Amino acid sequence: KKPKLLYTIPTGQNPLGVAQTVEHKKQVLQLADEHDFIILEDEPYAYLNFQKHTETPVFDLTPEQFINSLHGSYNSLDKTGRVLRT
Repeated sequence: KKPKLLYTIPTGQNPLGVAQTVEHKKQVLQLADEHDFIILEDEPYAYLNFQKHTETPVFDLTPEQFINSLHGSYNSLDKTGRVLRT
């Protein structure tokens, strides 16, 4: 039997607090299309996404650079209506 739904917390997942990359999310979306399942994206920690020490501080970025530095959500990458966001 194939799964019908994938529940994921892509940002700040316990216990490590890691965030899925946009490339990883695209691969998961491709699998969802191939195997016909829905993704339930739970993002309670999306706005608690901290930068590495080597990255430019947020206050030094232009508004455009700041927007481009954010991780894309599954919902923003979805083209086929497979993602539900809580």
